[in-house]
Amino acid sequence: MLALVGSRVCYRTIAGGLFHGERCGGDRPYQHRSGRRWAHLFGIPLARLGGTGEHLRCAVCRTCYRVELLAVPTMEQMLVALLAGTKAAVLAMLRAGGAGNPAARRRAVQMIRAAGAPDYHDGRLLAALAGAELAGGPGLAGGPELAGGPELAGGPELAGGPDFPSGAEGPGFQRIPGPGSAMAGSDGPEVGLRPAVEAFAIQLEVPAREWFLAKIVEVGVADGPLSTAEWEVAGTVARYLGMTAAHGRDVITLAEEAAEAN
Repeated sequence: MLALVGSRVCYRTIAGGLFHGERCGGDRPYQHRSGRRWAHLFGIPLARLGGTGEHLRCAVCRTCYRVELLAVPTMEQMLVALLAGTKAAVLAMLRAGGAGNPAARRRAVQMIRAAGAPDYHDGRLLAALAGAELAGGPGLAGGPELAGGPELAGGPELAGGPDFPSGAEGPGFQRIPGPGSAMAGSDGPEVGLRPAVEAFAIQLEVPAREWFLAKIVEVGVADGPLSTAEWEVAGTVARYLGMTAAHGRDVITLAEEAAEAN
């Protein structure tokens, strides 16, 4: 009799997409489902008894999750944020000083390459600094400096040194894609410093934030001690990373001293 009369929950899919499945440990397709309990007789639903709420179900492992999991960024979103945050911080530092210095630009190119754009080069960096949308536009295609000589065309120094090996991982970062990544040749419109760094920072633990800020400082000191404007940029990046003023100042000072010692 209990099998013939009772209640059951019926689900309907109201949305779908890609999310970070905690059980699978990666990006997986999901179904956003809503449930409603029905009274049934002989398996035929007769009356609605109320809703059971909404949940996400992984299409691969069938595990159900709370809808709040959609707030967790996917791996693809993390990688996009890594590249956008790195480029925005590097460009801000170079615009504060050092844009005309080859050593500073070389260090900047290293960082951007390691963040997911392995084919990035000095010409594209100069175009971004000039505010151009395309790195190969008129006036940027010629000349040895913009075209890239041996040291900027992809030689060993920029292909990934000990600090930023191609396909490496920094502390607390998701894995940086190597050559062949879908983001490898994508410039796209420049993202503002604050939204880019803040979107990136939510992924990072405190040591990773310190590590990232130190790398930005290394771009600034590549042409000498930090200027007042460069200090202000570094402090702004620290604030957008979620650091206090004192914490950011300590990291910047230590990074500057370490860079000058080398």
